[in-house]
Amino acid sequence: MSNNLFDWNRFLTLLKINLKLNRGVYTAVAIITMVLAFSFVMIFNESYKPLGLSMAPEPYLSRHSVIFSATVFIISILISVMSCMSFFAFRTPKQRIFGFTLPATYLEKYLANVLPVTLGYFIYIILCVTLVNLLRETFLPFHNPMTFSDVLSPICSWKMLHQNLFTMAFCVLGSTIWHRNTFWYTMLASICFTVIINSSLGTSFTVEISGVICAIINIVFTVYCFVLSYFRFKEMEVISRF
Repeated sequence: MSNNLFDWNRFLTLLKINLKLNRGVYTAVAIITMVLAFSFVMIFNESYKPLGLSMAPEPYLSRHSVIFSATVFIISILISVMSCMSFFAFRTPKQRIFGFTLPATYLEKYLANVLPVTLGYFIYIILCVTLVNLLRETFLPFHNPMTFSDVLSPICSWKMLHQNLFTMAFCVLGSTIWHRNTFWYTMLASICFTVIINSSLGTSFTVEISGVICAIINIVFTVYCFVLSYFRFKEMEVISRF
């Protein structure tokens, strides 16, 4: 093996191995995501009002808000579950020995396991929703005219984007710490972290300022969690204590 830190051939080989070893799990999640994307687009379409939210009656505003919030919550859970599976292939001592002995650098192993379930899965969600929306426009051309920005707003609007990125980074970090019950331990840690941050911000900020501060905090902690998870992966032991 050459001494360079990153080699595309080694990385792509590791990526193929990872996808092959976990193809059953990835396939099941992919099918579930497509079904949820179909349900989301059709339900969101029924709640959309061409006249705009400002001209909509109060019952519609409440219903739309509930659907939007539920969609954001479901997408957040999907992203959390997948990100917690970053090191699914390292969950047992035998698998960790196999992973550590592969002829590749730590950076290549880290990216080969993290990228498919974070950036790759996030793009997959967007593609699923986009495809379903295209099918809706094809077969229901005279239905409520939603734009792509409307249907993708719960997923990748600016507010949702930095929150989703932080969710990914935090769950990847959790997957390097806990190899069993990763999702539940990470969610508990996430709740504790959210309570601490909200308590620190207090109520003295306006909504606009708080939004900017939250975005900055999310971006900073996203970078911090990804970097920390990489070094935590490098220090991962064959016999896990968690």
